[in-house]
Amino acid sequence: MPITADVLAVLQQEAQKCRTPNENSQVEKDECMLSFDSPFSPQGLYTNLNTWKSYGRDYAELDSKATGQKLYLYQKKYNVIKPQKSDDASVAQEADTEPTKLAIGVDGGFTGFDSDTEVQTEHMLCVLPSFTLIELSENDIPSAVSQCIAGIVANKGISAHEEFKAWHGDDDDEVKESMHSDALVQLALSDGMRPSPNRDDWKCSECGEKENLWFNLSDGYIGCGRRQWDGSGGCGAALRHFDASGKQYPLSVKLGTITPKGADVYSYAEDSMVTDKHLATHLAHFGIDIMQQEKYDKTLNEMEISLNKDFIYGAIVESGKHLQHVCGAGLIGLVNLGNSCYMNSVLQSLLAIPELKRKYLESASQLLLHAASSSSSSENLANDFVTQFAKLMVGTMTTRYVQQRDESLTLDLAKGQQVYGADYVPRSNKDKQKNDADDEGVSCVAIKPRMLKRLVGAGHEEFSTNRQQDAVEYFRHFVEFMNRQERTHAALLDKTVPSLKSLFRMQLEERLQCVQSGKVRYSEAQDIVLKVDVDLSLASNYAEYQLQLKQQEQQEQQQPDGDGDSSMTDKEKNKVIPNIPFERLLQKYLAEQVINDWMSPATQKRGQVKKTQRLRTFPEYLAVQIQRYYFNASWVAEKHDCIVPVPQELDLEFMRGAGLQNGEEELPKDGNNNGGGGGGATAAMQADAQIVSTLVMLGLAATENAAKRAALAVQNANADMAAAWLMEHMTDANINDPIEEANSGGGSGSGDGGFKVDPNQVAELNMISGFSTEYCQVALMHTKGDQARAADWLFSRENLEADVAAIKNEQTAAKSEQKNITDGKAQYELMAIVSHLGKQTAHGHYVAHIKKDDKW
Repeated sequence: MPITADVLAVLQQEAQKCRTPNENSQVEKDECMLSFDSPFSPQGLYTNLNTWKSYGRDYAELDSKATGQKLYLYQKKYNVIKPQKSDDASVAQEADTEPTKLAIGVDGGFTGFDSDTEVQTEHMLCVLPSFTLIELSENDIPSAVSQCIAGIVANKGISAHEEFKAWHGDDDDEVKESMHSDALVQLALSDGMRPSPNRDDWKCSECGEKENLWFNLSDGYIGCGRRQWDGSGGCGAALRHFDASGKQYPLSVKLGTITPKGADVYSYAEDSMVTDKHLATHLAHFGIDIMQQEKYDKTLNEMEISLNKDFIYGAIVESGKHLQHVCGAGLIGLVNLGNSCYMNSVLQSLLAIPELKRKYLESASQLLLHAASSSSSSENLANDFVTQFAKLMVGTMTTRYVQQRDESLTLDLAKGQQVYGADYVPRSNKDKQKNDADDEGVSCVAIKPRMLKRLVGAGHEEFSTNRQQDAVEYFRHFVEFMNRQERTHAALLDKTVPSLKSLFRMQLEERLQCVQSGKVRYSEAQDIVLKVDVDLSLASNYAEYQLQLKQQEQQEQQQPDGDGDSSMTDKEKNKVIPNIPFERLLQKYLAEQVINDWMSPATQKRGQVKKTQRLRTFPEYLAVQIQRYYFNASWVAEKHDCIVPVPQELDLEFMRGAGLQNGEEELPKDGNNNGGGGGGATAAMQADAQIVSTLVMLGLAATENAAKRAALAVQNANADMAAAWLMEHMTDANINDPIEEANSGGGSGSGDGGFKVDPNQVAELNMISGFSTEYCQVALMHTKGDQARAADWLFSRENLEADVAAIKNEQTAAKSEQKNITDGKAQYELMAIVSHLGKQTAHGHYVAHIKKDDKW
């Protein structure tokens, strides 16, 4: 259909506004800025040809009015199920397209998790406000418009780039050459070291398993790989052999992956996959000709791909039970964006809080319309937290995307008939008989919170990456981030609804009693998480667990008989896992601790002090961290393998602190020993210089600030206790920051300020920059005492006076917030659990169980 004269006039007039992106341009082409609509949505997606921002049909016209832009690229994609297979040839052809690389959108990577579907794409030029669609083949389209559209289509888009990095990894993640390959020690051959020429004879030297075997390139030892979080892998014999050999023989090759092109090689010393340029020579030492080897086992990359491709999550989490997925308002999933399960689990738990629904869901229409209609905010929508969180609320707490899924199914079927003809019959995605028995994933609907992830993680050393993170750390970071953003946008939000931080904030009470004088000191610290350490000795089956450890120790001391008859499966089946009642952990938290070598301000002598902890206030929602991580004797992080049954209801009134009691005499306030633990410090408290020096000298503290924070956290008790505290808090976001003032929440990572500026730094910055003392003070507070950053901040402000006023107002609000702590009832009902599967926070998976409508 030819372009009408009036539309052509608009095209010619608007063509000059079009900006053509290149391959490195930041183009938001896969998701609406104000909703989770995408090109797969029933009404498609509209991309602004000037701003390169995209909008669903609901918001495209508002964006047009706000920006004055009339030309948009219209994108519509269909997930079309392929026709029924007609012969075995098509099956063989699809087998060749199986992924060989853990990647998306690259050669050998995933083209889609469902190989029975293909994506059909439509691109058209759209003219607003009439939403007139024009075929791109029209000759009358101005060249500037055509070039702009071609550039947007060719650009991979921000979201695709992020997904590629998440699943494929950065260039830094590529396998590197081992530092040990040139000088690898290889022992002189003996009969026991030469592997059997018969592959069936290869088995783990410990458990006898014949799969996932690793061959040590120094001494020929054959052992299992490590056991993975999902239960796959082996008994870990290869790693234990490396440790037992004094860590002298670092390189092992995975048997079954050796081909003339190479093999999987792991360096235990470097703790990573590596390449070995001398692999052929190293194998020849044992009589293995690399040119004659054939692949018969999966590589680690293939194992990971298989896990991501076929993995049924509910079967793992629920011990083999098949769960029926549900969807609806409040039952919308969040897609894993690549190691983002920690974020998804935290967000799903927080979204269940009624106060957040009142603040964001009930006013979502106004918030999103305000953002879409404001020309000043249209460029910053991706960086507007209130907008992005309101968007998430609508996406997860309404049926919008359930309805879109149902509409899309009809449109996809119609598209299939258009592409394949009237006799088109879609193939079945799964065997119908299996579907009747297993509804896993059939009705699940999920969205991708990509913009929110990017926004909350921006500038953070860890959360800005695609690596796995700790859920508790993210929870702290998210709550604090939301608190700051809400203060900035206070005018838009319902002031009657408390902040998320205030809903979780509690005041902890610490009581110290000097054994020498009997005098006491009470101190308070604020936190949003109650950390309860795991103690295996509290397990109800601790005797059985200890007996099992002794038996294992005896077995390890015995010489292996080499018959390989032991079964890893039987060991796991009969394994005794400590079962620790949650109430016992709480009692341990309340129990009195005795600290030695403590300088008493009353007697001015070192001696013992008794320390107890209580809760001075109880928050509306209590977040409890069951701390299963600990540091062994070698200061290596490990995780307790245990079960902690958590009751559905808790009455914690017995944990309430009452402060100074009648008859108790307070310890004198001494400048060298005053203040509370938990990582914060009162104004008068000073870190013990000897402890600080020891931690820095031993390399345990990366900075002097970290050493000071550790010393203050343990009341300057001694270097050992400070080191232990430091190991537990090494990943705290503020560990290296300057020490805050008392009750600023610094130790918890949830404080808002309270940073004390050094007057000398203020004077120096004033002299160097020429800005007023007030402005220099604010800049140093804003940058936590970093003079270089403070100077850069001062010179980069367009409206310095307004920015300084905004920061001062925020600091005032933060101080007021610290004083206004609500104290509620100590009775709680369990509403969500976030669990980690795996041995380390850097690996494994997080999953959330949430109670909704009295159902888990």
